[in-house]
Amino acid sequence: MMKKKRLIREQLDASLQRFSPLLDVTAPPKGWIRAIRDALGMTASQLANRLGVAQQAVARIEKQELTGSVTIKTMRRIAEHLDCVFVYGFVPRTSLQETVARQAKKVAAKRLDQASQTMSLENQSLSRRDNEQTLSDLVDELIRVVPSNLEQVMIDFKYPEGATPIDPNEAEGLLLTHITMQGELNRWEQDNIVEALAWVDKKRPANILNEKFIKQLHKKMFCNVWRWAGQFRRSDKNIGVSWHQVSMCIKDLCDDILVWIQAQNESHEEMAVRFHHRLVWIHPFPNGNGRHARLMADIFLENVLHNAPFTWGNRNLSNPGEHRSKYIHALQEADNGNYIPLLEFAKS
Repeated sequence: MMKKKRLIREQLDASLQRFSPLLDVTAPPKGWIRAIRDALGMTASQLANRLGVAQQAVARIEKQELTGSVTIKTMRRIAEHLDCVFVYGFVPRTSLQETVARQAKKVAAKRLDQASQTMSLENQSLSRRDNEQTLSDLVDELIRVVPSNLEQVMIDFKYPEGATPIDPNEAEGLLLTHITMQGELNRWEQDNIVEALAWVDKKRPANILNEKFIKQLHKKMFCNVWRWAGQFRRSDKNIGVSWHQVSMCIKDLCDDILVWIQAQNESHEEMAVRFHHRLVWIHPFPNGNGRHARLMADIFLENVLHNAPFTWGNRNLSNPGEHRSKYIHALQEADNGNYIPLLEFAKS
């Protein structure tokens, strides 16, 4: 099917190439009907007689051609009575292949930027070379698809400030048996998040305020890396509620958000920030909670509240370490009921 789509584009490109000179052809000031009629020495009354309509109808059709509201059916009919053939089509400015490649690069760059941003907030940024390779691979995949979307491995896990350590049982859930370095793990997690973003772009989910979707999104983000992706944690952490209270707290959060939406006592962005903070505070999963909560907040903003997503400090990435410190400080302020720093950070 993928090869068939590519073949169709290539064949269409070959056919449409013959019409490239038409890009320089402009319509006559009074439209094609009037221009050809005048060239043939035919009056509006005479054309009306051929069409079997009143003279005023011809004047109206000629005006509709100029405004672009005339139908293809009408143009074909008039062309017959002017001894012409009405032809219409689309002439690509470059080629269909180049158009697909250009759009694929835009989509890939957007997804990679979003994934890179959420990884940077965990101090898990990839090298420029790795990001370039990821971008290239993603562009190739998008062009190919053109969507309408163990044994325990001993890794020296490094945890940045505020991160959740993975316990030994959870570490056994690593699906990638060849990984031995933290950088390799970061690369796989980022690629997985890029795939999740593609899924979100395609599905545009709106029914998100429930445990099922919250688990589903986490699974989409980490299913290629962790066996426990999409499953609530089964141990207590240095942050978050007791593990056996997670499900109940998630339900309470979703119910509260519905009340916030109905009450409209605060802005949409304030609701999204509070939603994000509560998710992080609950810390439902063994790992990936910050990245998951940020994406949940963005989906909430875009698909439920119909607002633009947050940038999460994307305007200032000159110092990723300082960047994360500001994020953690903002979360700590929110723990004390002050959401202003977190809101300002999310919008920066």
